[in-house]
Amino acid sequence: SFGNGAFPMVAVSEDTDITFKNVCGGMKLQLKGTATVKSITVVGKNNQKLSGSATVTASTDDTKPAITMTSTEESAKSVTLNCGEGVQLNESTATEFIIALPPVKFTNGFSVIITSTEGGKQTIETDMENEVLRSSLLKMPAVIFEPPVNLSASGTANSYIVSDAGTYRFTPTKGNSAESVGTISSVAVLWESFGTSTAPSDGDLINNVTYSNGSINFKATANKGNAVIAAKDADGKILWSWHIWLTGRPQARVYNTSVGTMMV
Repeated sequence: SFGNGAFPMVAVSEDTDITFKNVCGGMKLQLKGTATVKSITVVGKNNQKLSGSATVTASTDDTKPAITMTSTEESAKSVTLNCGEGVQLNESTATEFIIALPPVKFTNGFSVIITSTEGGKQTIETDMENEVLRSSLLKMPAVIFEPPVNLSASGTANSYIVSDAGTYRFTPTKGNSAESVGTISSVAVLWESFGTSTAPSDGDLINNVTYSNGSINFKATANKGNAVIAAKDADGKILWSWHIWLTGRPQARVYNTSVGTMMV
């Protein structure tokens, strides 16, 4: 259900017979996956005010109460559901999240930014018109929350090993330093190779390469090989590039030799 204090009701009466009525509506999200959800943020694509201070108008007749969002703060253009220590998702059964919202028409759609407890983010968005009505839920279809794996979690590098299909991200710095590569305007795949005489088609190894929230994001297929991702400035000049090695998961091995034992 709604969080405490997140779904106000109002009543106006001239006697002791008081009937409370809902002021807001809500959005129901249904998420599947294996991640743990930390927070969910909803943002309209037309700068709709979704939170903050408001004025409620109500009367003693059967007129439905109306709410007018009055906040001038930039934060009023979004609303965030804080999941505390996190909500663990299930791969087969969708977990429902209900976010209280004022009655609002998303004329050009909206975006939903989901954050995991590990800091991974995934944005779900639509350009279709949707409307949240008072005292009702806008129900969204179930989606899989698959936040990208942070390849830079243990440190930045100029080459990253990817062993499984999925979504990934890394911090775009110059190799294993903290030095910025500059202002990134776009990212692209420079080349892909299976390492054989067969040339891959675009996207056979990695695809959906984007730059957002200070990270380069991409999706890896189950194919093995090599690829290079480049960051470019506004003029299309390459600022830096990173090697993505799609191979089996590295395993620790012990070799006994004439000079001793090696672990690699």
